[in-house]
Amino acid sequence: MMKRTLRRTHTVIRWTFHYWNDVVACGVHWQPTTSAYLVSVVPNGLEDAAVIETFASGVAALGRHAALAAALRARGWKVLAYSSNARRVADRRHRRAA
Repeated sequence: MMKRTLRRTHTVIRWTFHYWNDVVACGVHWQPTTSAYLVSVVPNGLEDAAVIETFASGVAALGRHAALAAALRARGWKVLAYSSNARRVADRRHRRAA
């Protein structure tokens, strides 16, 4: 079995949804080592069951996050919590580029 090396990411936005006893966390993360954006869906806190999609642009990743959030809400899921570090991530990117 190969050991998986985790790369450091910065959370841009993260919403947590609940439906009855189920919880799903849906987030967008920026990976500075590759400049990629990751959209993650983690059911019931089970990171081994997470689904992760990779995007080259933040706009595309945020669009996918919005589509997932809309689909969950349309099926009766409610937002339990949300957080955003978009400003801090943008500040880091500008400092690094300079």
